[in-house]
Amino acid sequence: MTTNLQFWDGYGSKAAYEKQLACVSGNLLKSIDILVPNFAGPLQADGSFGYVFTDPEIPKYLVALGQRSGAKVVPMVLGSGKTAGDMLRDPLKRSIFKESCLKLIRDTGADGILVDLEALSSDTGPGLTALMKALYAQLSAEGKLTLVSVMSRTSDTAEPWCVQYNYAELSGYADYVQIMSYDLHYATSAPGPIAPLDWVRRVMAYAVTRIPPSKILMGIPFYGRTWRQDGTRWLSKALGLSAATRTAEHFRAVSTRKTSSSDPIGTPTFCYTDEHGHRWTVYYDDSRSWAGKLCLLNEFSLGGIGCWSLAWLDQTSAGQFAALLE
Repeated sequence: MTTNLQFWDGYGSKAAYEKQLACVSGNLLKSIDILVPNFAGPLQADGSFGYVFTDPEIPKYLVALGQRSGAKVVPMVLGSGKTAGDMLRDPLKRSIFKESCLKLIRDTGADGILVDLEALSSDTGPGLTALMKALYAQLSAEGKLTLVSVMSRTSDTAEPWCVQYNYAELSGYADYVQIMSYDLHYATSAPGPIAPLDWVRRVMAYAVTRIPPSKILMGIPFYGRTWRQDGTRWLSKALGLSAATRTAEHFRAVSTRKTSSSDPIGTPTFCYTDEHGHRWTVYYDDSRSWAGKLCLLNEFSLGGIGCWSLAWLDQTSAGQFAALLE
């Protein structure tokens, strides 16, 4: 039985969290094992964090709401760049971070913590491993889950900007490792697939050589992007499947599929010119490309999926994805 983790990203809006759960009611909601809300506040310079809500009752309410759906609720703590790097290099700040995690769990009744630290310097790897080791020891003793999200790697050397994510070491201090196998093409890159099957396969092929497969949650994106060029820059907007479909219909664009010998299903894509004369290029996932990625669960005996995020689904697309899990 694979684990179904869904990022539940209402940020600072109680109504957004409620709306997302309402949209995925039915079979998809029943299949969710872990919900990951992101109501933890910004990481502070001393390593601490609080909540995005000023009312401390709202995080408690959201945890209870998620748990009533039958899922475990494991809030995400997000940090990046210099603040996260400074915390990881400093044992005292790491201890403060750990205590903030424990306080969040005790305050809200949550079932664990997911640590998501991004845009890290290459020298932060030992600190990240030390942080997860300390957190895992504490949470395991209390019967809570410890999860970590990591950037995608395809070999020991191919992505030098990701060497701080030591897959083998981190896997020893986490119940699950959620691999962010999306954003091959991103907000400011040139247009292209977010998570093409052949690339995701290479990420998983490497991951299973470093992480017990049963601990791996493969990232699946529920979003795509539309890009246009602005001088030498690329500008983009994210959009979900239903919005991509509506956009194609509105501009009478014909969707094709970007395929390759190792990805015969391909990623849907189309181009259109908007009312202002701007030329846009869209890449997104649909049921066929999602299904192709889900086949990797059996190919590599993976532990499950970790999808970003419920905010990009509506009742139609949630139903389409749920059908693939049945």
